[in-house]
Amino acid sequence: MQDFADSYLRGETPIPCVRCNQTVKFTDLLATARDLKADCLATGHYVQRVDGDDGPELHRGADPGKDQSYFLFATTPAQLDYLR
Repeated sequence: MQDFADSYLRGETPIPCVRCNQTVKFTDLLATARDLKADCLATGHYVQRVDGDDGPELHRGADPGKDQSYFLFATTPAQLDYLR
């Protein structure tokens, strides 16, 4: 939260979801889902996850006006493999 507050004070428009995704959703929540033997973790973001030749790929949502792929840009291939 401190990074968010500092950015805001500098006049920037921070997006806290990216940081939250990296530290909460895709670390803690993902680990909990795996511990519970869940088949996958649904993020609720409007994106397309495509199974490519080299593994899962993150693609923009089908509707450009609703696309939220920028929130997930920092996900790793291993994380993306488990997300739906």
